[in-house]
Amino acid sequence: MIDDHVKMFRSARRWYFFAIINSVLMLSSGTIAAICSLIPSLKFTVYYFIGLLYLVEIIFMIFMIIGIIYYGIYVFKLGEDYDSGVLKAAGIIIIILDVLGLPQVGFLLLYIGLRNAEYMAPR
Repeated sequence: MIDDHVKMFRSARRWYFFAIINSVLMLSSGTIAAICSLIPSLKFTVYYFIGLLYLVEIIFMIFMIIGIIYYGIYVFKLGEDYDSGVLKAAGIIIIILDVLGLPQVGFLLLYIGLRNAEYMAPR
């Protein structure tokens, strides 16, 4: 049982790592656009480069969503193993709301569920 959880967590972590890369790309493309918009001779080249960065960001967002789904499934399975309704709800809410852009609610439930699960024994 623990090996399955470890494998799923590692695979979720591997996919969710793209979120960090995507954040860096978003910050860098915005900064490059702001700085280079001051130089008129570079506009076409810079906008072409930024367009490519946005395409890469879209691809990384797809990978990030896959990682979010893996995390939600992982948390849901933890809820099944510990017989915790809060963890099950957290897994579902992480998937639904994080894809929509509101991850705080799911992770708050995850915190509450894990605090309660530390006193429980797995089934």
